This record gives sequence, structure tokens and C-alpha cells, in this order.
Amino acid sequence: MSRTRHIGSEKIIEAAKDVLSRGGPEALTIRSVAESADVTKGTVYYYFNAKEDLVNAVIRSSVDEQFEQFDEAFQGAGSNLEGIEKTLDAIREVFLKDDVFHRRFFGLVAKGFVDESSAREMRLLMDKIGYKIEKCLAEVMGDTREFIVPLNHFSRILRAMFDGLALQVLVDPDFDIDATFESVKKIILALYSEHVRQWPATQR
Repeated sequence: MSRTRHIGSEKIIEAAKDVLSRGGPEALTIRSVAESADVTKGTVYYYFNAKEDLVNAVIRSSVDEQFEQFDEAFQGAGSNLEGIEKTLDAIREVFLKDDVFHRRFFGLVAKGFVDESSAREMRLLMDKIGYKIEKCLAEVMGDTREFIVPLNHFSRILRAMFDGLALQVLVDPDFDIDATFESVKKIILALYSEHVRQWPATQR
């Protein structure tokens, strides 16, 4: 079979995603990506100097896709309690349902323990996700300075909880993500409701 000679980096990234979806992180090699994209290894190396560069590009692309889906789900969230509930539901629909994304995500986490480049990429991505959640919460909650804790701390706490839930989904096929998420949502909404109740009337 002849190999496609002219192909953009986006096609290489999509081929890498396909390899990861079918075989997991251990299946991702320059050769397997080249075969999936129907190009030579030299074409892959033309865009990516090393496998690590390709992996990081895949993660960045995956996160960008998640953000686009989240923005669509978040539209019309409203404000206050209703807005927070819709924000949490959007997070559930977009960030917790895609097990392929989380396999890639946690694969990068594992690489970060032994590779400084991956660790740096991981920090950037976690900051980006945290900022996205913080920005959405700020829109629905109004004055962020009046919440129980700083909003950037709250967004990090939420992100840690959701990452933990996503990890349990991956390792435990019997884990009831829907029921557990509803319990988490009840806790968060109850905390916010109590916080609003205690606000001075002049600040509402």
C-alpha cells in the first residue's frame, strides 16, 4: 500500500488518538501511529521530534475538545444555585464520561513521575482545567470573594474530586459513578445553599 506523503499534524494527532483508544498508552509508538495514519515514520518525525512530543500534543488536543463540549453544555447555565447545578452536570457529562480521555490523562500523570517534560505538561493542563472550572463558577456565583473559600481553591477541590471519580471508573467496572456523582452534587449544593442563607441581605 502506498503511503500518504502530504498530511498535516492534526491527522497525525488523530491517528495517535485512535491508537490510544484501541490499545492504550503502551500501544502508542511512532511506528503504530505512522501505520494508523498511513504515512512513513519520517512523516511523523517531521512534525514531532519524539514520542513524548506527540503524546503531549494528543493530551492538549483532547483537553481542547473537552473544553468545546463543556462550553456547549454550560451555555444558559443561569446563576446561583441553578447555575451551579448545571455547571456540575456539564462537568459530569463532559469530563467524567470519556474514559478514553482519562486513560490518556492518567497516562500522562504516570509519565510525569519519571519525566520532567511530561510533569511540566501535566501542570499546565491541570492549571488550564482548574481555570476553566473557576471561570464557569465565577459566572454563576457572582461575587467570588464572598464564597466560603477562595474560588480558585474551590475549583481545585472540585477537579481533584472529579479526577478521583474518573480514576475509580477506570479501575472498578462496578463503580456506580451516577449515584456517587449525585451524592457529591448534593453535598456541594447544600454547602452553597447554607452559604447563601448566611449572607447579609445587603450582599445578595
